[in-house]
Amino acid sequence: MSECLNKKRFRRCRFEVVGLRSEDTNKKPQQLSGGQLQRVNIARAIALEPKLIVLNEPLSSLDMVVQKQILFHLKKLKEKKGLSYLFISHDVFAVSVLADQVAVLDGGQIVENTGISHLLSCSHPSSRRLIDASLGGTS
Repeated sequence: MSECLNKKRFRRCRFEVVGLRSEDTNKKPQQLSGGQLQRVNIARAIALEPKLIVLNEPLSSLDMVVQKQILFHLKKLKEKKGLSYLFISHDVFAVSVLADQVAVLDGGQIVENTGISHLLSCSHPSSRRLIDASLGGTS
């Protein structure tokens, strides 16, 4: 994967960067699993080498193994390519892997805005419900 992160080869092997094989590039969408489809969409997004990618619930329909693989690839891309993400999710663990800053919304309004290291100490009821649900607790 490291050779794919240099600018010269990046476009040719962006599918490998997100954990897809070269033979997957010729498949039709119905021939791909949910995880593969998510990776194709991420590969399409990074192909243009943007500075910011909006990820709206990118892990929501995937099993835990695939979620962790995709998080790993996103984190690597963030570190190596200097990408920034607007990561929209209800999954506090996933957010904690990628985020530096977290905003909690309730009814479309930001109710808390904090660094990731302070997320567990948020006090707004919406924040507490989100954290408790993610940690398996109850509010």
